[in-house]
Amino acid sequence: MRSWYVKGISEIFSALLVTLIVLSLTGPLLYYVYSTETQQRGTVSYEVNSYLALTEIDIKVIKINNNSFYIFLYNYGQQKDNIQEIIIGNKTFSVDRPLYPGNIVRLSNFVGNITVNSTIILKVNNLYYLG
Repeated sequence: MRSWYVKGISEIFSALLVTLIVLSLTGPLLYYVYSTETQQRGTVSYEVNSYLALTEIDIKVIKINNNSFYIFLYNYGQQKDNIQEIIIGNKTFSVDRPLYPGNIVRLSNFVGNITVNSTIILKVNNLYYLG
């Protein structure tokens, strides 16, 4: 009868010992996971912000009249934007000219003097922008 009692205490003690070991290893493991996740989140956030800064298009199309002489492109951003194409209706104009911050330029400088009755689509920094 004595051996059964000792065996029961031994099983309880071993279960408590295993629980104690698992709990003692949980702290460092959680710290490692948290620090790795925080570092990855910071890296992803930096990459996303860098990409957004590169793809930010700060160009405004100012349309006073339907004539391209009275339509202006204004770069209100902080960086130079490269206008590569201008699409008006079914016509595509290859331009490839920079538009510097704070500059305003007539659309007729890029496409000539034409009547614009449709949407103006700009390809700026390899991205399409609906003007």
